[in-house]
Amino acid sequence: MDVIYYQTSSGREPVRVYINELPKEDRVIITGDLEQIRDHGIMAANVVSRKLIEKLWEIKTGTRSQQRLFYCVISCDMLVLLHACKKQKQGAQRGDVDLAYKRMREVL
Repeated sequence: MDVIYYQTSSGREPVRVYINELPKEDRVIITGDLEQIRDHGIMAANVVSRKLIEKLWEIKTGTRSQQRLFYCVISCDMLVLLHACKKQKQGAQRGDVDLAYKRMREVL
C-alpha cells in the first residue's frame, strides 16, 4: 500500500514535518507503523485505527499511543496522511478533525 503525505498548495507536507519534529522515540515508532502499513496494508498492520467521519480515519501511534495520524484511503492501495497531532484528551479534538476533514475533501 502506498503511503502518501498530504501536500499544501505550496508543496509543504505538514504530517511529515510534524513527525520529523517529534522526539526520536516517537519518530521510530511512527515510522515503523507506517512501514507496516506500506508493506502489509492497514488491516494487516499492527496499529490501532478507527473511523471518524465518512472516509476519515485515525491511527493512534507513538509512545503510549500519544500521537494521532488522520488519513483517508483513496483506493485499496493508496493511503493519504492528512494531519497529525498529539493526543490531548479522550477522543480527537474538533479542530484537528475539522482540518483533517477539509484536507480529505481536497484529496478526494
